[in-house]
Amino acid sequence: MEMKRLEELRAEYHERYKKALRVALVAAAIWVVGSMIFYLVAGGAFVPYVMYWIGSLIGSVLSALFPFIVVMIVFLFKNRKVFAEYSALYKSVFVERALKEAFPGCSYRSEAGIERAELAETGMVNVGDVCRSEDLVAGEYRGMKFRQADVLIQERDTDSDGHTTYDTLFRGRWVVFDIKKDFKFKLAVVGKSFQVVSLRNNDKLHKFRKVKLESGEFHRRFNVYAQDGFEAFYLLDPAFLVRAEKLGEAYQNRVALFFVDGELHIAVNNFQNSFEAASIRKEIDEKAEIEKVKKDIKLITDIVDSLKLK
Repeated sequence: MEMKRLEELRAEYHERYKKALRVALVAAAIWVVGSMIFYLVAGGAFVPYVMYWIGSLIGSVLSALFPFIVVMIVFLFKNRKVFAEYSALYKSVFVERALKEAFPGCSYRSEAGIERAELAETGMVNVGDVCRSEDLVAGEYRGMKFRQADVLIQERDTDSDGHTTYDTLFRGRWVVFDIKKDFKFKLAVVGKSFQVVSLRNNDKLHKFRKVKLESGEFHRRFNVYAQDGFEAFYLLDPAFLVRAEKLGEAYQNRVALFFVDGELHIAVNNFQNSFEAASIRKEIDEKAEIEKVKKDIKLITDIVDSLKLK
């Protein structure tokens, strides 16, 4: 029944999209014809140069992007509810079911995430001017309780002309594990390609200091910052370093591990969103979508298995 409804929504959206595309193309064509008539009336008929008309045609075609884009924006606005229903139903059919199969008793809320305040309170990352999170999963795997969500962190940049752009610092997964280890101080293991680390000291006594471990190979991928060097050596035993090194290698060193308040935060800056709905303009391949969701889930299980968290 739910798959039938998904297909109905997809078909409805697709038909509306095709209609909007035809209208946009007609609007663009009328714009081009109108522009060429304007050039003709404005005196172009008396200009014998081929290059003049070629330039006029190119200008007309480029300017025709304006009505085309306007029509498509109107289409997206008018059909946002259809897309929202499709996305929500997709996550119910494919994502939520797969998650509860992998992590019995887990909860999943697509609209919720890890709060900006929680990330800021770690004192370890720059939360930027924009910090959004969604697709919150809370559950347990092999006795390890976890929360994970997609996180987006951006910084706003305004130039001298007042034009504003947003630079993406982080887009990926943020997983929080309750590792049930007794440690008093904060520790950061930061991949060399991780962009959002911003270690802030709570007081002058417990400052973050760069720690050098015995493994030179490990330091090719990570930097280690600790408020207490002795505790860092306790938490980062040689076996854990080898496993963390493999994790860094898997994600091009865009990984950071933060030990804070009895929890281990693992941030994977892979520039991807998890649990994205299938394209609404194509027929749904159920088998492919199930495999895609399982691949997104696998990141959680791989971290626990590879780091041997317990």
